[in-house]
Amino acid sequence: MAELLVILSPVGLTRHGEGRLASRLDDVAGRTIGLLDDGFPDADHYLREVGATLAARGAQVRYWLKPMLSRPAPPEMLDDVARSCDAVVVGVAA
Repeated sequence: MAELLVILSPVGLTRHGEGRLASRLDDVAGRTIGLLDDGFPDADHYLREVGATLAARGAQVRYWLKPMLSRPAPPEMLDDVARSCDAVVVGVAA
């Protein structure tokens, strides 16, 4: 049986086509980029590498870890992320 391969498109469409994602930044230098760890195994390794790459390009990087993998991030955490970042990378790894 063939394995299912999911490919995510970076064009900025949501999963169900309802609305659009935020526009991309022209440059990350001087911007604050949030890293939101969803709590999946190894997501922290992935996000730390993404953060190092962004920092090398002049971004300030902030990191959050969601308290529970099986639950949405708390509204207070999401408010903090939205208030303090120009863009956010959500990390899901396995």
